[in-house]
Amino acid sequence: MKYAFISILILTFLFSCTGDKSVEEKTVAKEVVKSLEERIDDHIEKELASGVKNDTIVLDFRFGMSRKEVYKHTKKLYSQKKMYPIQKSKKVREYVYDLRLRKAGKLRTFFEAYFYDKKELYRVECEPKIDTTKLNIQDVLQEIKPIYVAEYGKPHFIVPHEEDTKCKSYLWIDGNRKIEVGCFEDKVFMYYEDIPLATKAAKDSDL
Repeated sequence: MKYAFISILILTFLFSCTGDKSVEEKTVAKEVVKSLEERIDDHIEKELASGVKNDTIVLDFRFGMSRKEVYKHTKKLYSQKKMYPIQKSKKVREYVYDLRLRKAGKLRTFFEAYFYDKKELYRVECEPKIDTTKLNIQDVLQEIKPIYVAEYGKPHFIVPHEEDTKCKSYLWIDGNRKIEVGCFEDKVFMYYEDIPLATKAAKDSDL
């Protein structure tokens, strides 16, 4: 009878441990399995905490530039024949640059600058003009991607588009800088963003 009682205690202990282990494993599994959005947010938080500042953007523009500094640098690039103006309307001229690719050829690329509080450059959007009757959007993206890999290394994240399953975005997030290269519908884009200033701009727009 004594031995039977001891056996019951041992079995109870074993089942108890097994149950605890099962709960523990499930908890760990829930912690490990995070959505892509959560992993990106975690990475951004880690990079911002590092204190690393990456201010350079395409064509040597820099985050934090004033409108006057951007205009002055644009004029310098124009004198070096790296950018040139096109007439957008009767009163508006827009500066563009040529993205030269081996297969796709020379693509006129539109350059759009965004300023936080109308003072500090925090985002640049570059979009090559693509003749989709002659070029495939995905092929152009795959030709642009190695250029960024050579410059910034392997992308930190690959994000699929829900609405266009053929397209995806590649993200590089280093310190305060986020670079996104991708395609959507009938366009390819290359975006540069200062994360802290972009966050402020987004909060201000919600007010």
